[in-house]
Amino acid sequence: GVGMIYVNLGEYPQYMSGIYATDNSDPAPKVTYDPSSVDIYTAGSYSVAYYASDLSGNVVCSNGNVTVSHADEKAVEEMADSVLAGIVTAVMSPKEKAWAIYEWCKNNIRYSSKTMYLMGFFSDGAYHGMKHHSGNCYVYYSTASLLLTRAGIENTVIKRDSTTDPHYWNLVKMDGEWYHYDTCPHFKDHPIESFLLTDAEVRAYSENEVANYYNFDQSLYPTTP
Repeated sequence: GVGMIYVNLGEYPQYMSGIYATDNSDPAPKVTYDPSSVDIYTAGSYSVAYYASDLSGNVVCSNGNVTVSHADEKAVEEMADSVLAGIVTAVMSPKEKAWAIYEWCKNNIRYSSKTMYLMGFFSDGAYHGMKHHSGNCYVYYSTASLLLTRAGIENTVIKRDSTTDPHYWNLVKMDGEWYHYDTCPHFKDHPIESFLLTDAEVRAYSENEVANYYNFDQSLYPTTP
């Protein structure tokens, strides 16, 4: 069963799937593997060594391969369309569709800080949000962005003005105006429904609730009403 294994970025390979050994005297030879060369957080091709040993101490080795790839853009778009088919309808207004997407992301993605390696890889972030239902702010942003785009709602990314503590969220265009749209969970002690908020509203949150949470360079983004 040793051969090629394919996984997307960050996914754990099923190293032992289909792997077995037979021996002419040992009914249950032991099979082990060495995955030390595999980096699931970096796209590439990696070798995996498999070892089979019997009760007499005989050992044989066979080499397999793990290929770690970025998520296929078309496949991720199809995943997004499948999600949308269950939450939006043709008769919904753009605002209603945006709310349905907002609610889906809030209710179906669990916050995890362990997906920093996905930051900067849009399709991988969206894939992880829809497939594994967990991730950091970048996963929330990219998942929401793809769903919004596939639903016909114009949107763009906005980023906290910080090199050490980044935060990503969306700007969406609704009725010709831009608004803040952040599906990532906020601090429990400082809740906010970050759905179609204005610059003034997110600035007030940063000033009165969580310092610098929505601190961004206004010159880089369209202004809200």
